[in-house]
Amino acid sequence: VLGLSAPAREAFLRLLSGADKPQSGSISLGGKDIAQARREKGKIIRIGPGGVKPSGQRVRKLIGADAAGRVGLSGQMDAALSDLDPAQRVRLAIAMAREDQPGLILLDSPGLGLGSEPRLGMLPQLRPMLAQLPSVVVLAGAPDEARGLAGQVVVLAAGAVVQAAPAEQVFLHPVNLAAAQATSQPAL
Repeated sequence: VLGLSAPAREAFLRLLSGADKPQSGSISLGGKDIAQARREKGKIIRIGPGGVKPSGQRVRKLIGADAAGRVGLSGQMDAALSDLDPAQRVRLAIAMAREDQPGLILLDSPGLGLGSEPRLGMLPQLRPMLAQLPSVVVLAGAPDEARGLAGQVVVLAAGAVVQAAPAEQVFLHPVNLAAAQATSQPAL
């Protein structure tokens, strides 16, 4: 999802997670109202920009070796969470979410706080980590996040969908100025 400011991303995440109720219409997951799905432990997992919060806890206490291998953290099993960089903490959060087998993962700005080179390096690695999961919504904080993940892109402007298509189509052929602004980097 592209085109939302940080406060709008937060509001949208609250709607998608069932924390807030839409003014009209409904949001459902697996045939259940999203608020009802939210009450089921582990059904909806939200991963923030920094992933797992830094602490003294060791990676091995949170995930097993197989899960660590799937997200590129095999060599970090004895590392404290506070020793991991933000990209590694996002990968750890995804590994933890994969083990919980949620119905929906909400991933907010996975590259936020990373420099452009680390962010561009991380995005292609995220694609296979997210591929086998049932439903993942990524609220991109920057156009390169959406393009790097190469999935379906939805561009929102003024509370409405202005374009929804595969990433390459949206980036190569924005349908209007709002879509062009949301996909341009550097910003128009």
